[in-house]
Amino acid sequence: MITTAAADGALRTLKIDRPEKANALDGSTVGALQEAVEEACRSTSPFALAHEGKAFCGGFDFTDVESQSHGDLLKRFVDIETLLQTVAYAPVATFALVGGAAFG
Repeated sequence: MITTAAADGALRTLKIDRPEKANALDGSTVGALQEAVEEACRSTSPFALAHEGKAFCGGFDFTDVESQSHGDLLKRFVDIETLLQTVAYAPVATFALVGGAAFG
């Protein structure tokens, strides 16, 4: 789950909110982050990635990885890479508010 908060022209905060999983990146979290980042870029608001809980990000969520096909796993890795590229090449200032463990 991703929560966003911002006033017009102010810093937008995109918060990863899966503290029970150390904010590890599952498919739905990556998709929601991608949408939130794209929206921030369209609005020309600077944005910060933030987190709920003790860990900023636990990296790739390996839950049920054994039951996924190679194609499903490849798509998840491609989606994460697309998200990272979107953040890296964002036309607005970006920040990470890291206050805990960050794995990747």
